[in-house]
Amino acid sequence: MSNKRQNSANELRRQAFDLAGRAVNEDKKGHREKAKKYYLEVINMFGAIVQTEPDQTERDKISTKCHEYKMRVEQLDGELKNAIDIPNTHTISHGSTLDNLLNQAQSIQNQAQSQEEQKNYVEALDLYTKAAEIFFNAIKETKNGSLHQQLTTKVNHLLERAEELKAVRSANYGKNPSSYKLTQKEIDILKHTSNINGRNYLPWDETDLKEEFKDNKLFLDPDGPVPLSDKQKENFGGWKRPSDIMSNPKMITRICSSAIKEDIVNDCSFVASLCVSAAYERKTRKQLITRCIFPQVNDVPIYNPNGKYVIKLIFNGIARKVVIDDLLPVSRDGTLMCTFSTNKGELWPSIIEKAVSHTLITITTGDMTDDKADEVGLVPTHSYAVLDVREINGLQLLQVKNPWSIKRWTGPYSHLDANNWTPDLMSLLNYDRLQAAHNDDEYNPQFYLEIKNDTNKKSLTYILLSKHITITGTGENRDFITLNLYKSDGKRIYYQSKPWKALRFDAPHGESRYTIVVDNKNQEASEMKSLEFTLKCYCESQFKLTEIPKHYPIEKQVKGRWTAQTAGGNPDDITYLNNPQYRISIAPSSCISPGDKLRIHLMLEGPKEYAMHVNLVWGKGKRITSVLAKDILVESAGYHFGFCYCEMEDIRPGDYTIVVSTLEPGLIGDYILTVASNFNFSLTPIPLEGAGLFRRDINGEWIKGFNAMGCDDNADYNKNPCCHIKIKEMTTVKIRLQAPDIKPSPMLSVKIYEKHPIKFLGNEIGNSGLYASYPQGVCTNEVTLQHNNEVQKLSHLNLLRRELPGKLIYATNFKLDCYPKLLPVT
Repeated sequence: MSNKRQNSANELRRQAFDLAGRAVNEDKKGHREKAKKYYLEVINMFGAIVQTEPDQTERDKISTKCHEYKMRVEQLDGELKNAIDIPNTHTISHGSTLDNLLNQAQSIQNQAQSQEEQKNYVEALDLYTKAAEIFFNAIKETKNGSLHQQLTTKVNHLLERAEELKAVRSANYGKNPSSYKLTQKEIDILKHTSNINGRNYLPWDETDLKEEFKDNKLFLDPDGPVPLSDKQKENFGGWKRPSDIMSNPKMITRICSSAIKEDIVNDCSFVASLCVSAAYERKTRKQLITRCIFPQVNDVPIYNPNGKYVIKLIFNGIARKVVIDDLLPVSRDGTLMCTFSTNKGELWPSIIEKAVSHTLITITTGDMTDDKADEVGLVPTHSYAVLDVREINGLQLLQVKNPWSIKRWTGPYSHLDANNWTPDLMSLLNYDRLQAAHNDDEYNPQFYLEIKNDTNKKSLTYILLSKHITITGTGENRDFITLNLYKSDGKRIYYQSKPWKALRFDAPHGESRYTIVVDNKNQEASEMKSLEFTLKCYCESQFKLTEIPKHYPIEKQVKGRWTAQTAGGNPDDITYLNNPQYRISIAPSSCISPGDKLRIHLMLEGPKEYAMHVNLVWGKGKRITSVLAKDILVESAGYHFGFCYCEMEDIRPGDYTIVVSTLEPGLIGDYILTVASNFNFSLTPIPLEGAGLFRRDINGEWIKGFNAMGCDDNADYNKNPCCHIKIKEMTTVKIRLQAPDIKPSPMLSVKIYEKHPIKFLGNEIGNSGLYASYPQGVCTNEVTLQHNNEVQKLSHLNLLRRELPGKLIYATNFKLDCYPKLLPVT
């Protein structure tokens, strides 16, 4: 570029920026006509500069400024349309009665025009009439002939427009077209969750645009000021209105994310949301911020000297109305102590923050080593939401939530602390450690999503979940929800398997089906309560979204515990027979309509670190001591950590046995067994083997060549180990024989004989059946022995393993003072 052309370009740039400065100054003074004229000249000059500027960065800067001035011209056009020039008053308290009336009437007229543009003619008619009445009252207050004439013309114009609108039937307008109508249940939910912290935030209605923003006194929020953080309180100087700290406050100068500044509250998530919204609106020209702040002129939010604003916020499933004043917290030196804009006099970030400031209380952690953080389950230098604060018998407890959900508190009073969580304390706080340590998907709401994509490209799909909040910062708001998406043909999900996708995904060509699980991940209380939410789907293709009903209408739940006595382990463990067992009885009368099948669902929940299993066995409702594959009707898929389930589609009436077990024996902990079905049933615990009987263990061994003589086909059968029982009254005995140290389990048998006066063995009166090699051993049925009878018990071992040791166990119902005397046979 030649020097001459360069000098010419520089001169044009200088003139343009000088003129821009004059435009801004006139704008600040309230001279809208002059400001608009200068802005238009600057826009033309900037257009010429962009054509010749070689530097792309400079072109972008000038284009941005040009766009800002164009937006301001549009705002000025709206303000100038039918506007009346009135003296500039920064606060309504210092203005005259005439000024107040003009401000109020002009604001209502602006609302009327906005309603008319949206074709809400009934609302517009009311507002035009109201504005005309106030302008007429202003005529009575003025002695200025010119202003009197302007106001008279204004009133006539408004009344004419009102007459034109009277002919319009309101039923044809003012409704948002929608193919979906809310059900009564959905309406009740939205109504119930309108009350938050004792304040009502009703669903947004277009009639809210009729809100009167002008009054003869400054507006004050009837609910009082919002609570301040500790850091704010340390340097708090007072509540100030924008007119007290700004010479020319404006609601919006320009929407720009870079102008948003976070204060000492450090509400990162809120500020980040504002920045994203501002950047999106600036980039796409789609209103996210400017459409939610009222009052407005030509769809642009304006500063209200009266201090009253209505914010349209979407929460608890629907757009709602939030009314606030403009009092802002300032420090002792007069600086704002809230989120604010670096654009001079701009208010929108502070106003929006105030509207949402009732919804969150947080605490932060300090710096700590990784080892210490892992030890206690905290994230260093991180914010936590405060859910509850309690003091019980001098014990102060604070319940907090980690929004990241990547670490969980493991210190005192965590879900792992069995010592401090006494039954009394858990009862007072409505807390259940097992419930806190585990949650499942089966009892979370689930939805079926079907997408029909007829195009040759993928369909962008968004799923939006919003939880309804009715109280914040207290123990009532202790639930956090999320959603998971599974590609499962819309079937109900039970396992907490890894979700396929969530929130945003591309649906492939053709028809695809999904299951959406709304998951209450962080419920800490064991009590059942309602939790409302709204689930929405947005998709480029046609779709269907419906709730998946529960498969089983009848449900029973049992809370139990694996103890040192009942933690029996898996079927290969000798103690498996001691596991908790339940009898489920299905009466023939439970049968439903012909053609329908009886279905059953078993679900077991327990500590997440325990691998567990549940099965349904042909046990006739009695305790089983060992299990074979042929005996199992249905079982969970192996041992699964923290949770397992199984279900059967066709079961016959009768009595069955349910066994709940862990993979390893000796694992002590709580569990929850849930049985659900489409028919009536009864569920009762089965007592342990020998319950109510006195137990005595006898340890012995088989020695090769001495007493390991095998079955009764052998001549030396009588030399097998045996013992005498001497009783003093009629009693019942039950004998179990085990060989815990022999692997694999040998073939065993045990028999009971009467004592014969001559022979070594009398009549056989009880046995364990055929030889069997169960890890749990073999057992006789209960045998009744008569008073003063003397009985021998003889155990048998397979001939091939005579040298192996064994263990003999028996039980009797004798009282302690009359228990039998055991005498070894010599």
